[in-house]
Amino acid sequence: MGATFSTQLPLLAIRVVITADVSASYNYTTTRSLRIVDVMGYKNAVAGGAGDTLQVLNVAAAISDVVVLNVAANTVFRALEVNQTNAPIASGGTLRITMVQVTNTGCEAVVQCLAG
Repeated sequence: MGATFSTQLPLLAIRVVITADVSASYNYTTTRSLRIVDVMGYKNAVAGGAGDTLQVLNVAAAISDVVVLNVAANTVFRALEVNQTNAPIASGGTLRITMVQVTNTGCEAVVQCLAG
């Protein structure tokens, strides 16, 4: 019982601007090992619609839950879950952001991670 403290390497933010209104996956090859701790962002100046979503994955394994982008323009969004089993990504691994677009998926996403 109790708490365990440890010193972590810097908190990094990977910023992804999604401008294309298409269903697509965007890959980022890591240059160091990472542990994803948060996924957040904001919708662009156009509202989303039913079926517009974003999800962060470690190649094909889900890190975040599916984030619904059916929100008003300029709305802040955040993943409600981060899967701790899939959150570590090895150096040279693939961080993938998958977008499903029905109306408008334009947004800016920020994936926060610990380097290690």
